[in-house]
Amino acid sequence: VYAVRASVAIIALGIVYNNNFNFKKSDRLFAAHFTVYPTLVNGPTRREAVAETLQARAFAAYSNEDYQQAIILFEEIDALENDPLIWFYLGNSYLAIDEPEEAVNYFLQVLSQDTALTPQSPWYLGLSYLAKGDMDEAKKVFEALANDTTSYGEKAKTILKQI
Repeated sequence: VYAVRASVAIIALGIVYNNNFNFKKSDRLFAAHFTVYPTLVNGPTRREAVAETLQARAFAAYSNEDYQQAIILFEEIDALENDPLIWFYLGNSYLAIDEPEEAVNYFLQVLSQDTALTPQSPWYLGLSYLAKGDMDEAKKVFEALANDTTSYGEKAKTILKQI
């Protein structure tokens, strides 16, 4: 009886250690490679006046690293229109405040569209999976991205060597 209990305890400790090791490794990889995507929007485009003001305020909050406020404002914009650019910045904002589950959802939304953000979105999706501690999903994303000819493909190859 004692031998069985000891064996179960040793196996359980091994599982806990392995999961913690993977999580810590994913944390290190995330910290080494994550920087928020820069604001490339110079201000509002031609939309109704309320949306323009809202968009300008959202990007200003994001640029000032006030990601909580940026999320609130980007979500207001998202309620008015479906815009992959807004989803992309929502994903980055959630990732910046350590809410990778939400980030994953937004990056997946962006990837469901054919947009100019296609090269960047898988990179940030992979980083979101790393932040969640999900090495398997991160690896899948980075393996697919490694075939890309952009700088994100090269970055993905670098991470894959470290996984």
